[in-house]
Amino acid sequence: MTNLKKAAALAATAGLVVAGFALASPASATSWGPAIHEACDTSHSNAGDLCFFYNSNYGGSNIGFWGADANLGSYTFLTSGNGQYQGVWHNAGSDANYNTVHGATIYGAGGRTTSVPPNTSNNLGGNTYNVQESFAWWG
Repeated sequence: MTNLKKAAALAATAGLVVAGFALASPASATSWGPAIHEACDTSHSNAGDLCFFYNSNYGGSNIGFWGADANLGSYTFLTSGNGQYQGVWHNAGSDANYNTVHGATIYGAGGRTTSVPPNTSNNLGGNTYNVQESFAWWG
């Protein structure tokens, strides 16, 4: 095989590998369910919501997400209580992950993050308290 044919074969192989990576979807919530938002729900067959609460200590209005969402600014707190109808963007004081399989990372302004392992909850504290902007599932 000539050097030109070897180079062409190598380029074709590399192109197929790159195309395969480009088409592969990352592991995320969308691989196990549609992206939905609702009042906090714990009943999605061991794949419950990631819930945000307006107040610390899981108080006030809440919203639950089943599936990742890149922009929390599009949503408002849904249930009755302090914060109902307020935007979720930069307004949550606590979270609870009712998913027993997947953890989540909450991303906030300035590169701040909070990790929420499966079946755990947090007061968002100084790291992402009232600065949360998006989240993504992992695991």
